[in-house]
Amino acid sequence: MPRNSLEGPAFAQLDLRWAKDFFLTHAKDKGPVTTIGLDAFNALNHTNYTSYIGTLSSPFFGQAVSAYPPRRLQISLRLRS
Repeated sequence: MPRNSLEGPAFAQLDLRWAKDFFLTHAKDKGPVTTIGLDAFNALNHTNYTSYIGTLSSPFFGQAVSAYPPRRLQISLRLRS
């Protein structure tokens, strides 16, 4: 079998970000601003494999042994003056 001749499973990853600015004064062009953000990494929570057993004599040949992280959420808060 030639090298890199096989195809693995599909890779699907969707990263999303939502952010909202809150102005702490009535003048929106001056003064401090607070930003709240929410990030979602691998929002679809699809299993994406990374490493496969490549030893032909192994009973696990062609099977995945690791994967990328599952869905992760991150909340952030930023204060600008």
